[in-house]
Amino acid sequence: MPDMSTQNLLLIALAAVLVFWAVGAHNRLVRLSNAVADAYPSLDALLRERARLFEQWLDLAERLPAEQRAPLAQALQAQRSALEALRQRPSSARALSRLLEARAQCEHERAALSLKIGSSVQADPLWHQWSLALQQLDEQAAAQSKAYRSATEQFNEAAAEFPALLVAHLVGLKPLPELAWPQPERAPASSAQD
Repeated sequence: MPDMSTQNLLLIALAAVLVFWAVGAHNRLVRLSNAVADAYPSLDALLRERARLFEQWLDLAERLPAEQRAPLAQALQAQRSALEALRQRPSSARALSRLLEARAQCEHERAALSLKIGSSVQADPLWHQWSLALQQLDEQAAAQSKAYRSATEQFNEAAAEFPALLVAHLVGLKPLPELAWPQPERAPASSAQD
């Protein structure tokens, strides 16, 4: 039977190994979280441009009564707030979740409002230009968001491994939701004479 001093040394050695393991896991998570933040700025510009296009779309729907346009206006305001929060903390799971919820609400409200807009409005050349601009932006963003998605996947994979799983839970680093870019919409054929 080992004496008390040998047992204490073994416990101290085990505790030291666990501490170094946890510190290493924490440092890796922080490094990967920073990589997510570093990959975000180019995506931020695209997200802001998409929000601006949705505000233009709302302007094109100005013929509709204000009460019909209000839900989309509110969703756009929530999206602006979520974008600002994510800009401040690009590797925050909560901020990214808020943005995804706001963006989904914008898409939903725009689809609902589209049903109320007459075909004469949708035949407007400005409407066609808007649809083309959104399609081009979505195609560009799908390619440019790869670095951010890759950094997010690497962070999530690391955060799911042991002991990083415990460390992430202790320090509040949560897995990031996937930021899938919407599939590019196909612009309607222009009915304006060329």
